[in-house]
Amino acid sequence: MKPLYDFYCGSNTWQEVKEVFKFLFSSNDIVEGLYIKKFEDEIGKVTNSKYVVSYNSGRHALYSILKALGIKQGDEVILQAFTCVVVPNAILYTGAIPVYMDVEKDHYTLSFTDLKRKITSRTKAVIVQHTFGYMTDIQKVRDIVGKDIFIIEDCAHTIKILQGDAGFISTDHTKVISTVIGGAFFTNSKIFKSAYYTNEKLSKFRVFQIAFTFMMEVIITYSKFYKIGRYIRWLLTKLRVFYFLRDENKSIKPKKYPVKMSNLQAFIGCMQMKKLNDNLKHRTKLSGCGIDLLRRPILVEDKEKAKSILKKEGMIAGVWFDLPVFGCDNLERVKYKNGSCPNAEYMCKYVINLPTHQRISSDDSKRIIKKLKEKYYE
Repeated sequence: MKPLYDFYCGSNTWQEVKEVFKFLFSSNDIVEGLYIKKFEDEIGKVTNSKYVVSYNSGRHALYSILKALGIKQGDEVILQAFTCVVVPNAILYTGAIPVYMDVEKDHYTLSFTDLKRKITSRTKAVIVQHTFGYMTDIQKVRDIVGKDIFIIEDCAHTIKILQGDAGFISTDHTKVISTVIGGAFFTNSKIFKSAYYTNEKLSKFRVFQIAFTFMMEVIITYSKFYKIGRYIRWLLTKLRVFYFLRDENKSIKPKKYPVKMSNLQAFIGCMQMKKLNDNLKHRTKLSGCGIDLLRRPILVEDKEKAKSILKKEGMIAGVWFDLPVFGCDNLERVKYKNGSCPNAEYMCKYVINLPTHQRISSDDSKRIIKKLKEKYYE
């Protein structure tokens, strides 16, 4: 049977499963401990940042950045369409207003022309999203917005040296590195020296749940087990045995928000950071464009036909982003107006994306891309 690779990040290993199991029965505190600082230090090295604070999710990290910057009721924060619902959610939870800019046509990063149009006297920050791993020119953004508007880099799809005022990463199970769920913000700005910290932490039960999710995901997504494993994952997710955040469409900020990253998640993160360079090299090789992409996006005329072809070849295509605000059940709630970002809306109709993780060989990737082109355009 051919493995049906899907959105799972693929950087987690059997050896890490063993290490997590041993960690649970060691003398280490699974909620708080030294690994949190170690993981933050590793992120600081990679991003060349002085200050790093880790959280239970990337969305919590973004919210904390906004609060540290003093973003408040009535302020405007510009973000691109062709994004995830958790980004405008974080803005709305501060009382600020999300203002959407378009993306470049046939590309995945912000439109500089539209950015200029969207700036007003109420604009306090712009969130620059490095979609799929494609980099936006931060200096060009700075030239447009000036020195008084904060630049926040959305590095959920990548990890890079910081150029803006602050940045945040996500370490959930779909990202470059995975701690099941998690994230961090990083900065060199003194304004964050007394950053928006939180005393909220995960319960031991939740941390055990995260550990179980991590270990089971490695097992059930392994090629030999995937045929039955995908049904096991569906069931465990449905029964809420697996730990995932489910606040994407909540209009009111959850009570525990933001929450600290646990020591166990940080322990996993430290293991993942040791092999980051190899991880990124592999993704670069599979990207087809010399960039370490989290996912390889392709524009197709018929999504369903393309997905069917790929499935037969052993790969499940991703649908990020099928809406200009992905994962949103009500675009009006997040202040998005249909027709306001035509390029983003166009691309949502035609884009699919393919995994680039380490369980996929370069030869398999080339074979599948070739087959897609042959069958799709025959």
